[in-house]
Amino acid sequence: MQIIIVGLRRAGTTEFWRTWRQDKRFVCYDEPFNELNRHVNDPDWWEKPFAGKEKEDLWERDPLTFWNYFAPIYRNEELKRGMSDHQEAFLSWLLGSAENVCTDLTRCHFKIADLKRIAPEAVLVHLRRPPQNWLTSIAFPSSTKLKWIKSRRERTMRRLTRSARNAVARRRFWTAQSGFGFHGYEEIMGVGPDSFFDFRIKEAGMDPEMVRGMPLVGRLLALWKLYGQEAEAAGANHFGDRFLSVNFNTFCKSPDTAIADVYERLGSEMPTFDFSGIHAPPSPFDPSARQWSEIFEELDIDRQWLTAGRES
Repeated sequence: MQIIIVGLRRAGTTEFWRTWRQDKRFVCYDEPFNELNRHVNDPDWWEKPFAGKEKEDLWERDPLTFWNYFAPIYRNEELKRGMSDHQEAFLSWLLGSAENVCTDLTRCHFKIADLKRIAPEAVLVHLRRPPQNWLTSIAFPSSTKLKWIKSRRERTMRRLTRSARNAVARRRFWTAQSGFGFHGYEEIMGVGPDSFFDFRIKEAGMDPEMVRGMPLVGRLLALWKLYGQEAEAAGANHFGDRFLSVNFNTFCKSPDTAIADVYERLGSEMPTFDFSGIHAPPSPFDPSARQWSEIFEELDIDRQWLTAGRES
């Protein structure tokens, strides 16, 4: 059995993926295409626990083979359709490393045709977080993940200033041109009319100049729309009834329903899960503000996503 999860950073894919660790039949890989996996064997890397024990075990079994296959998807490649031969070989190797594999592929919305070719019998899950909640989690990150900071003392001081940073973020939420979070979205969008972001905007029927002229909130919501539309259309087209679209907010309310849907598509019996650690995400920032409606209208985003977020 194979489960592939796609979703934006901060969409809740880690929470969803972590659930599958409870089924001991599965080996679960978290974000294997993340470039930070190059630190998998670095004992001093402060974020190593987030890499996932399964990847560390895979590296420890055969380091040379791991490095021969390892092929990250960098941020400037995420909006590009298709994988390189090296990236395809890396994913094939990972999926073949165990009889049953669940993997979180946050960088693969525009590579779903490749996923189908590599894993034709997999179940593809698109985890989608309502846009207001998603954007709020980016503007007000729960932790500071500055990868280059090695000093524990400096990291502690950064965390102590989180409340001050969030206060600044609240004041500039609707007008900021840059500086939300540390998740790489500004790098993904790039600059100028020759970026993949602009190409994808044109394909989606939006005006690149209009989008580029919006504050960061608007550009990020345009990116949310691009990724979501691509995954929904390509997932249904390539995976058919083995494709499942899951609203993260709905999953948090009724996790057993979403998990049972996946097992139904796998044609396998669902074991007993403990969902006590899954909690509803925080409310979005200023959900009734008129700016949300204005941006939704400007980008032609379905108004059903406003405030509470649509349930799947």
